[in-house]
Amino acid sequence: MKNSIYIKLRTHMLVIGVITAAVFSILIAAGLFVTRQAMVSAGNRLGDSAAEDARQLLIEQAQEDLVRLVQSKAAINDEKLAVTAENIKIISQLATNIKSNPRKYGRREISLPDTSNTEGKITVMVQIPNRETSFGALQDEIGLMANLQDVLISMQSNNANSGTTYIGTENGVTISADPDSVRKTPYFDSRTRPWYISTKQANALTWTDVFEDYLDRGLTITCAKPFYDANGNIAGIAGMGMYLNVLKEEVIGTKIGESGRAFMINEKGEIIISDTVIKDEFGKIVRENILKSDTFPYEIALKMINRENGIEHVIMNGKEKLIAYHGLKTVPWSLAIVIDSEEIISPALMLEGNIINLKKSTLAIFDGDIGLIAVLAGIILVFIVAGVMFFSGRLAMDITEPIEKLTMDAARIGAGDLEHALESKTGDELEILAESFNSMIAGIKKITAENKRLELTSAEKTHETEIIQEANQNLQTILDMLPVSVRIMSIDDNTFLYANKASLDVFNCTSIEQVIGHSGTEFAPVTQPDGRKTADLVTEFNKESATVEMQCLKLGGEPFTARIHSIVTNFKGKRASLAVIEDITAKK
Repeated sequence: MKNSIYIKLRTHMLVIGVITAAVFSILIAAGLFVTRQAMVSAGNRLGDSAAEDARQLLIEQAQEDLVRLVQSKAAINDEKLAVTAENIKIISQLATNIKSNPRKYGRREISLPDTSNTEGKITVMVQIPNRETSFGALQDEIGLMANLQDVLISMQSNNANSGTTYIGTENGVTISADPDSVRKTPYFDSRTRPWYISTKQANALTWTDVFEDYLDRGLTITCAKPFYDANGNIAGIAGMGMYLNVLKEEVIGTKIGESGRAFMINEKGEIIISDTVIKDEFGKIVRENILKSDTFPYEIALKMINRENGIEHVIMNGKEKLIAYHGLKTVPWSLAIVIDSEEIISPALMLEGNIINLKKSTLAIFDGDIGLIAVLAGIILVFIVAGVMFFSGRLAMDITEPIEKLTMDAARIGAGDLEHALESKTGDELEILAESFNSMIAGIKKITAENKRLELTSAEKTHETEIIQEANQNLQTILDMLPVSVRIMSIDDNTFLYANKASLDVFNCTSIEQVIGHSGTEFAPVTQPDGRKTADLVTEFNKESATVEMQCLKLGGEPFTARIHSIVTNFKGKRASLAVIEDITAKK
């Protein structure tokens, strides 16, 4: 009986142990399987989320940087063109004064083009239309307009953006300041040039389309404005040419990565500035038109021609690209920057590939560990069921808790907290995975720091300020040289901002302090002899250009009649009226 009970007990214990071992073996196997699937799912979510967040972050930052960059470059080009326009306004006004008052000015000598000037020195010269034209017939007008030669050579010398500065009259006299006199002849008819014809037709300040310089010195654009005689008729055109290589330095110098490039188009959609120049069989430059391009998006081309601003994702030549574009204000042009989207997100793609490879290697190691754990668990479960149960539960907790923590940390990082670091001290592959993700975040931070290099530097902004300051200084230098009275007055409060030596003489002043900072109304009676209010006459100077005859007062109260020719300009950041003052008391 003892043997029988013993056998039964052993049998029952054996059956219970086998059943218990089998049940817990199945539970352990199921737990390991579920754990593996959870790890795979969490790894996929973590990897996809991190890669997508990195991709989106890089694209957004690149868009912001490209918009700022193209806007900055367009503003710099606008500033250079605006300086040229201000210079032309001054030359036009001075030429109008000379043609309107020819008896007031002497006749000066001026030379033909200096063909021995091989050093490229800036010289001033006169040219007539052709060999059939007599110098004698034009001698008086040549001598009269030669009064502008000092201004022309000063403008040319002090404007680094200028190619040639000149005036052409209706009678065919051309006076210019240019460093290439060695290449010129005494014969040139400015009246036949596109800039002269178009400006005369418009009867206003104009910018020409891009054209090839007649001396083959490259692509050129001209800013021109008419000047007038005493009857208000057009007496000629003042112009200043700019070679496009002056603007090309700002455009082509805009390098972004390996695939980025910049270009500028005119109002017709023709590329006038780019890093490549195409010529035909005769050596003439061929302009590519983006409106007729098979690859450039037509809709964006229309927006650029309309000088709209924006940034868009497009497909060109089978590749996704970013195009940022910004219209210029001074001329009907538009600047664009194009870069491959793949180059922007390539770091994110590399990180995504690393994540996939790391996930595969980690799962392979984990699968091997699961097999070993299952074998050990089966042996242990045969002898100690309770220990097996505890071990399996503990094992599941040891595996799932780090994975859940990694998932929460990854979500925090995906929300933008790049300073957060993943921590896992499991001492196994999960710790390796955490360290790898930390390396990935460090890479994203490095990429973010690199992208900040695209931002505008304070040096570029300082450069813009220096351009404005230089233009104001050049203006004062030129005006100080003039024999006529010139003053600049603030439109906001009518105070004098500048007066040259001739102005001090007109107002009988002995020092500049007697004028600068004083109101213009101090040098005029409250009521004019004809009953008009002086304050009403002063408002005429707010117009773009005006000519006013009024009574003024010298220092000490002596009245005199003045004819004042004024134009609106910008001086030291203020909106101001620049005027030439002529004492016509004797004429009255």
